[in-house]
Amino acid sequence: MYERFTDKARTAMAFARGCAERRRSREPSTTDILLGLIHDESSHAAIVLKRLGVNSREVRDRLHIDPGEDELERHPNQPWFFKQWRAMRMRPLAHWIIENAMSETWSRRSPHIASEFLLLGMLNVPDCAAVKTLSECGVNYVRAVKELSQLESAAESGS
Repeated sequence: MYERFTDKARTAMAFARGCAERRRSREPSTTDILLGLIHDESSHAAIVLKRLGVNSREVRDRLHIDPGEDELERHPNQPWFFKQWRAMRMRPLAHWIIENAMSETWSRRSPHIASEFLLLGMLNVPDCAAVKTLSECGVNYVRAVKELSQLESAAESGS
């Protein structure tokens, strides 16, 4: 499944799986993915969050609640989703993040799913613990897209 992911996105997902295992769960939650995204401070997702004023330590502190406690429900729109996310060993909302990240990747005509697309995919999953945490920090989809565009423009201009 992760062959289309960039190295940074694979690292984030591996870290998310490690977070789930530390909770004695086999299924990463949205908060595990968020922890994976902020773990590597050189990833575009972490840079975007930092530029938006998100302190990774603050996010970790806010997530001391049971990660994923509100994420046991099925994906709200797709009845076939249950079997698919179970096969991938991922909670339904975490799988929804991956689907949204794929859509972000395709809409930007990128060949690979990058960490920033995981972040944007996450911000399009309503009512999950990770998005609640980010919104408490003032992060939303529109602000993240704007910051990502500025980051990409700066990279293209070489500054």
